[in-house]
Amino acid sequence: MYAAQVYAINSKPQVTSQQPSSNKRHQVSGKQVLWLTQQLAFLCAAGLPLLTALVLLRGQTLPAALTGVINQLHHDLQQGLTLPKAFEAQSHIFSSAYVGTLQAAHGSGLLGEAFSRLAIQLAFKARLHAQVRSALSYPLLLLVLTLLIVSALLLLIVPTFEMQFASQGLSLPWPTQVLLGASRWLTAYAGLVAVVVTVTAVVLHRWIRVNQATPSKRFQQYRLWWHTLLVHTPVLGPWLWRIIGAQWAQCCAQLLASGLPLLEALAHARATVANTQVQAKLHTMRLSIESGVALSLALQQEALFEANLWAVCAVGEATGDMAQALNHASTMLEVQCTQQLKVFTSLLEPVAVVVVGAVIGAIVLAMYWPIFELGRTV
Repeated sequence: MYAAQVYAINSKPQVTSQQPSSNKRHQVSGKQVLWLTQQLAFLCAAGLPLLTALVLLRGQTLPAALTGVINQLHHDLQQGLTLPKAFEAQSHIFSSAYVGTLQAAHGSGLLGEAFSRLAIQLAFKARLHAQVRSALSYPLLLLVLTLLIVSALLLLIVPTFEMQFASQGLSLPWPTQVLLGASRWLTAYAGLVAVVVTVTAVVLHRWIRVNQATPSKRFQQYRLWWHTLLVHTPVLGPWLWRIIGAQWAQCCAQLLASGLPLLEALAHARATVANTQVQAKLHTMRLSIESGVALSLALQQEALFEANLWAVCAVGEATGDMAQALNHASTMLEVQCTQQLKVFTSLLEPVAVVVVGAVIGAIVLAMYWPIFELGRTV
């Protein structure tokens, strides 16, 4: 017990204190949930009752939101709620798959193993999300950098060339005229553009946050359209399919290993998939399995994920160990995603240099074109 206390005290999450707020949904991060799960896994495996483990954790200096979660869990368990119900009461923090794993382990006395499985699943999900952020952040940064460079050229450099052209009475070719027109427009409306972009971003962000809590029908339609577009985009779409497939297979594997039946595991795993278009396909697949179709065939009928995953599920059905098969499939897909990301980033860097160079080169060429024409006529 002493070792468990020392471990829990010395491995506090690297986060700063936050002020308490009623909106805990936006305060408790995935890293904090992972840390809490890892601590509960270690403490329960060391033989501590769950209530004792929670008391030990609540005595540490933690973020206010995370302390509130621990206090609420301790209170609900003391009031007589079962373990799954106590975690389900905070469904905005703990997913359906999380609660399902605890429900399968409830009463078995294997809470340490259940929390260990959940920690593995959350760490796997965090790695996949980190890959997605890494893949999408570089193109976004490139786009913002290009816009800033072009705006600086149009606002600061091009007007000086325009004054020189006007003083010399040069005949301007159409690329230069287009560039000067863009510079005049941006100079006149730069403030308005900045205000419109800022207000639009704030309103859009607020609209998304409000509809995430209680989504409207229009928001659901837009989200379905956007998610469908993402998974059908060339290059990005197949990579996202592998990311989603790896997360889904890992979640199903952990739920099945915890003792849940296949249909119940599929229901919980579906809730962890963020893409609504894939969610709809998973729901149709589950209905097919309820009617007697095998998992591998149902995946193939809905064209979910890829043929490698179908084949692995078929092997799992033949051997009777679907959890092990899905765990193997998730590892395989994660390796493929990692390799694909490395290739993508290695190709993107030279492409980014070429794109930025081409944009800046086109602007410079348009500015110096009249000077070149003047030199040829002299």
